[in-house]
Amino acid sequence: GSGYYGWNGENWVLIKSLNSSPIIGKNQFFIPVDGVNREFWVHVPIGYKPNVPTPVLIMLHGTSGNGLKFYEESGWKEVGDEENIITVFPSSGRYDITYPDNSTKTTTKWNTTPDAEWVINAGEVPLNDIKFLRFMIAALKLKLNVDPHRVYLEGFSNGGQMASKCGVEMGDVLAAVCSNAGSFYLENVTYTPLRLLPMLFQVGNQDYGPGNVGPTVPLSTFEFTLNNELPAVLSPARKNYNVSHAMTRHFALNPAYGPVQIVMDPDNTHEIYRYVDFVGLSGQPNNVYRHIFVHDLAHKFPNEFNFRTYDAPREHWKWMKQYTLP
Repeated sequence: GSGYYGWNGENWVLIKSLNSSPIIGKNQFFIPVDGVNREFWVHVPIGYKPNVPTPVLIMLHGTSGNGLKFYEESGWKEVGDEENIITVFPSSGRYDITYPDNSTKTTTKWNTTPDAEWVINAGEVPLNDIKFLRFMIAALKLKLNVDPHRVYLEGFSNGGQMASKCGVEMGDVLAAVCSNAGSFYLENVTYTPLRLLPMLFQVGNQDYGPGNVGPTVPLSTFEFTLNNELPAVLSPARKNYNVSHAMTRHFALNPAYGPVQIVMDPDNTHEIYRYVDFVGLSGQPNNVYRHIFVHDLAHKFPNEFNFRTYDAPREHWKWMKQYTLP
C-alpha cells in the first residue's frame, strides 16, 4: 500500500513517506499519534551509508512556521551534508490561542503549556508533542541507521521553548539540546529532568520577540543582565536573567558561572558574541549549560543565509557534537 508498519516501542504504527524507503536528500514522513497524522521532513546527507550509525539533529520551528519552512531556511540540512548528520524537521500542531494582552490568533505552536506566555483556547485539542517526538525518533531508527547515542535537538522561539521542555522530559534519548530565543517561561517552578544533560541557550541583544523592537542591549552589559542588574523592560536582558536562572534551578547547576568569554570576528575588529558556561553540582558527567548573547541579532534563527556573523547551525553543532548519550 502507501506505507508500512513498524514498532515504535509502544505500538505498531504506520510509517508513510513520499518514498517507499528514504532517499539521499529530501523525504516527507507521516506518523499517527493519538489519531492525528504528524508530519516531519528528513534530509538524508549525501555521505549517508546504511551500514554506518549516523547522528541525528532535530530542528523545531517557531510560531507560524512548519517543518518544511525550516527544512528550506534554517541552514541545518546544509550542515547535515557537510557533517554527515541526518537532519529532521517536524511540524507542530495548529491552534487558536490567547496571549496575555487578550489578543487571539490561530497559528502553529508547539504545546509547551502551561510553561508559556499564551494559552490554548477552549474547544481546541492540545497535541502531545513529547509523545510525537519520541515516536518520530523511534520511526527514524526503523528506517535509517541512527546512532542512538548521538540524537540532538534544537529549537527556535516557541520551538526553543519546546526544546527546553524536551531537555526535561527526553534526556533518556537526547544527547544535548539547544534553545534559541525562547525557553522556560514560568519563574516559580522547578522541573526534575530525566537526566542532567547538556543544555545551551542563545539569544540576540536586539531580541524583543516576533515583530518587536527596542534599544540594543550592549554586549558589554552581558554580565549585568545575567545578574538582573538592568531594567526588566529590556527584553534581551530579561531573557538572559530568567532563562539562566531557570536552567540553574532545573538542571542542578552552580549559579556561579565561569568567566565571560568574548568571541571576535576573524579580523579581530568587533565582537560577535559573548558566552558563559555553567557546570553542574550533581557530579554527573556532561551536566553543563552554555548561555550565548549575540551582537546585532533580533528575533530570528541566525544562519549563513540570513545573518552575516553568527551561524547557529555550525556554532551549535561544534558544541553539541562533543556530547553523547551515556
